[in-house]
Amino acid sequence: NLVASGVRPSFQSQISETGSQAQSQVDVFFGHVRENDLETVGRLLRDKQEMSESLLAQMCHPLCACEKCERLQTGKKSNDPMAVAANSRDDLGCTALHIAAELGMCDMMDLLLECGAVVDST
Repeated sequence: NLVASGVRPSFQSQISETGSQAQSQVDVFFGHVRENDLETVGRLLRDKQEMSESLLAQMCHPLCACEKCERLQTGKKSNDPMAVAANSRDDLGCTALHIAAELGMCDMMDLLLECGAVVDST
């Protein structure tokens, strides 16, 4: 097992290991981070921010728990782009910032920090 030996498998090998199983948006997001795809990572994070703002605009107020607002908040699915965030974690508990730092991707780290990644997450 590559993970047990301390070697992180490539995104492509992770895809082949999962076979035909549908990938979550978070898995896709981490694949783009590992591939240093700044444009797509930025779009995914900005889309989430726009969707969050849209959701808040539809709610009575940010802390509302009425039936309408509950439906808005719980209507999300695991493959929903709203599941992606700068601080999302992979199945090993690493954030996108951890991955970018590990791979020496300075531009990706800057983008993640601009989009709200937390520097001292453990």
